[in-house]
Amino acid sequence: MAPKEPLILAGYGRALLALDRPAENRKALAALEKARARDPRDPRMLRDLAVAYARTGNNGMASVATAERYAVAGRMKTAAVHARRAEGLLPRGSPGWLRADDILAAAEKLKQR
Repeated sequence: MAPKEPLILAGYGRALLALDRPAENRKALAALEKARARDPRDPRMLRDLAVAYARTGNNGMASVATAERYAVAGRMKTAAVHARRAEGLLPRGSPGWLRADDILAAAEKLKQR
């Protein structure tokens, strides 16, 4: 009834991840990316998104999603660790790299306060 709702998309993605098969992992990634586009602040969805990225071989984006999850939770020191890892794995200037760089900038700003 509400297939575009982020919680429904996230739940669908989580269910697909539970099957742990390559085709379903790819479908889960697509659903979770849509959920993130609609609600980027859901920590459980971000965790599942990181798992989906890792299972599909994109460890750089898995680190970005993990960094975002920790940033949403206010754990900026841990978020920065994962963001640095992401920057090392992703092409400089790519969307994921830029998201990781934003997290590092926010962590640095909080550190200076």
